[in-house]
Amino acid sequence: MPRLFKSTSGLVLFVLLLVALWHFLDDSVFRFPGLSGPPLPSAIQAEKPTSTQAFGGGAKSRLAVLLTDRDSSWLGLVHGLKSFGIPFTLTEDYQEALKHQVVMVYPVVSGKVMTPEALSALAAFPAKGGTLVATHVLGGGLNELSGFSQAVPSTARSRMRFGANNAFVKRYFGTIEQSTQFGSAQQPRGSYAYANPTGTVLAQYEDGTAALITRDVGQGRTYALGLDIGALSLLGQNNRQEGVNTSYVNTFEPGLDTLYLWLRDIYQQHEPDAVVLGTVPDGKRLSILLTHDIDFTRSVNNALAYAQFQKEQGVAGTYFIQTKYVRDWNDDVFFNTAGAAKVSQLKDMGMEVASHS
Repeated sequence: MPRLFKSTSGLVLFVLLLVALWHFLDDSVFRFPGLSGPPLPSAIQAEKPTSTQAFGGGAKSRLAVLLTDRDSSWLGLVHGLKSFGIPFTLTEDYQEALKHQVVMVYPVVSGKVMTPEALSALAAFPAKGGTLVATHVLGGGLNELSGFSQAVPSTARSRMRFGANNAFVKRYFGTIEQSTQFGSAQQPRGSYAYANPTGTVLAQYEDGTAALITRDVGQGRTYALGLDIGALSLLGQNNRQEGVNTSYVNTFEPGLDTLYLWLRDIYQQHEPDAVVLGTVPDGKRLSILLTHDIDFTRSVNNALAYAQFQKEQGVAGTYFIQTKYVRDWNDDVFFNTAGAAKVSQLKDMGMEVASHS
């Protein structure tokens, strides 16, 4: 009898645990009346690396990007160039790249990743009238050509600054000095400074060393940048909190934009047949994306007020909400049936609703 009692007690306890677990899981899942998820499991596609060949070809009037290392952030550079309307072609063939008037070498110039023939051809390119832009010039006989003695690495630097007297800075920003933050004391990142500059220093790090140098060579010109613009681009494109901004919101910090505006200017100045794609609608002076994060209690009601005003002005905005199945303390106070109904009203008002997760 005692053994039967113990078995029965154990079974009851097990059933109670299952019931408690079911209630816990059921309470932790959002359920909206009249809505259901997809009937079949979502199919996760196998990862397929982007091919460099997808960005090749095109006219010789394009900016040629000579890729010297596939294991780099070249895709960030590609997305950045496209977002600023800079036509380009990506190639790993130096002979093909040098058929263009403006050539950008990324991510590094070094005898470790380039053949002597390629380095020799690059060195001769500016004297013939070409424009050579390079990131991380670390040797290969191009130091003197680029206007410095050696590249000095460091993780202590976090910001590069264009002087207010820089012509392209004046054109876009007036008298406001522009800087690009690429790291912080909490999240340091590497950079190269160019020592003993003999060329013109266009930008400096906060320690006064040269971050960007240009030099006239024969009929052409060289530019040497000590930052990895592709890696910096990915920080912005992936929307990570990477310590490269001085404030969270409501400030004007065109740090990454400044570098791409500089690249676009170089392309337009040195390519006789340069054509850039407009990033602003025809007849307009500015292109703005209005986005809103719905991520706290009052923001659901506020969103309707914003959307109503935007609708009256004839514009649409994007409202980001978290998309998930399981509750947590972050959004339990507003992610409910009433909140979902208000989000549905946003769609009815012509607004876009997107994922903030």
